[in-house]
Amino acid sequence: MAHGRMRQAGATERGGADTAAAGRMALAAAALWRRDGPAAVTFGAVADESGLAKSLVSHHFATREQLLEAAAAALAAGFEQDLDRLADQLAKLPSELACPEEVAALVVEALATSPSDLGAGLLELVSLGLTAPGYRDLFVRLAARIRGLLPQRAFAANQAFLMAFVLGELLGHCPQHAGAVGLAGLRRRVGWFVEETPSDEQRWLSGLLSIVRAQDAPAPAALPEAPIPAAKGAVRGSAAKRAAIVAATLDMLAESDASGITHRGIAERAGLPLAATTYHFESKLEILEAAYQHIIDAALAEAQRIYDDSLQRGDAAFERVVAEMLTFYAGRGRRNTIAQFHLALFACRTRALAGFASRAHDAEVELLRARARDSGVVLTRNLAQAVTSVVGGILLLRMLGLAPGDGGPLQISPAPRPTSE
Repeated sequence: MAHGRMRQAGATERGGADTAAAGRMALAAAALWRRDGPAAVTFGAVADESGLAKSLVSHHFATREQLLEAAAAALAAGFEQDLDRLADQLAKLPSELACPEEVAALVVEALATSPSDLGAGLLELVSLGLTAPGYRDLFVRLAARIRGLLPQRAFAANQAFLMAFVLGELLGHCPQHAGAVGLAGLRRRVGWFVEETPSDEQRWLSGLLSIVRAQDAPAPAALPEAPIPAAKGAVRGSAAKRAAIVAATLDMLAESDASGITHRGIAERAGLPLAATTYHFESKLEILEAAYQHIIDAALAEAQRIYDDSLQRGDAAFERVVAEMLTFYAGRGRRNTIAQFHLALFACRTRALAGFASRAHDAEVELLRARARDSGVVLTRNLAQAVTSVVGGILLLRMLGLAPGDGGPLQISPAPRPTSE
């Protein structure tokens, strides 16, 4: 998967019956993913969902990765059908409602108000696409389809960032399980990207994004943010053990989603006995919340550091602070960035973290407003939320090796050429 394109779902050499059976399994796997995420796609679950023997599933798919690939391909095909239906609905809008901001708001609402479905599925393809090009390609295909539903005659300066804004809105809304998105505020936010008569806020946002665009170079490699103890007994003291547990959790979240994280796995990664994790944290949820809080605190500290450094240089402009924070998130802060993304995905599929995810999103918006006030810029909450969304979306695209661009819905950077040993 990581070295080539995704296999055809259910492809076999045994004729029509085998092909039909494999296709049935792929659809069952896609249904499981759609309801409960990729972690739900197992041989046993696919057998139960399809009504076929587990041995037959393993006969057609030698590894779980192959099964997941088939599920992703079938999932993407189903999503494309959903997007086609949405396109039909948009085409039937009365002319008085078919203005750019209304159309764009309805697209975002349709994606964001189905947290166990299209919005979460799209974000999960992003997660898998961070390490496997095949999933990344599926995401690009779906993102291009979504981009085709959005208004094409929009404010030129912000047009290239519209898809990034949509992704950021999904990150903000899907984990909260909050039901319908507030359309009034959403219309206003999306209007700053699509209205054809620029407002003062729109021009200001355009200036901010022009500074961000200038930093579209590939992000530097991530640097470790906290040492992980290498052996049991290396960490002493209650605070140090809690910190080691949180650091190990963040490292694990930077490698995969939260569904497979356990007390035992964290203890092994931290070099601590299992009893240490259960003593300091009664549940996995408590550990994940502590990791989430660490990410928020680290972001607050980094924003303050950037602002203080900028102030000393005499260049504490809010726009520069935002651009430098984005560079930090994609570089030295990459571990925390991916970890936070995976925590948000976990919140999409379970309500356990929904409240914390909502508070974390609010904290990000208020952090942005506070840094703006420090620089003499007054942001309404809605404008700060628009900035949070578009910056979050840009960051996700950059992590995938993509960037907003004028040449199409997404500008794809060339994949690195393999190097010989």
